[in-house]
Amino acid sequence: MLLASTALKAIARAAREKYQLLSPKMQKQGRAAGAALVKSRVCESRAGVVHEEQTSKRFYVNGMVQGVGYRYFVQRAAYELKLAGYVRNLSDGSVEVYAIGSAAILAVLRRELERGPRGAVVSGVAEEEASHNSLYAHEFSIEYDA
Repeated sequence: MLLASTALKAIARAAREKYQLLSPKMQKQGRAAGAALVKSRVCESRAGVVHEEQTSKRFYVNGMVQGVGYRYFVQRAAYELKLAGYVRNLSDGSVEVYAIGSAAILAVLRRELERGPRGAVVSGVAEEEASHNSLYAHEFSIEYDA
């Protein structure tokens, strides 16, 4: 739950920063639009928040990240952050993470990937935009086919 609260705080901070840049008239319009948005969007039952625009990213994690529980660490982090996607080992010794979520939550995931579980030594995390794959849009899984 610590990851989820950190992610929610990051989203709230980003929203406050954007809101403070608006003129008073735009702030008033934003509050009205926000109220309408809350009424019109389906809320996620586990988090109780309105869905944000979803983006897809692929991360490649290098270092000593295989054989140390790294995939299970990523799966647990993704579950706590309410992300969809997958994690898998690659034949070159790295780990690939494909994740779907809001930009703020994906930034929190990246920080977790850089930290890794106890026993892992992460030497680098490469990140790239990815196309949306609806096969992985509903849950986060560990894949074994690489």
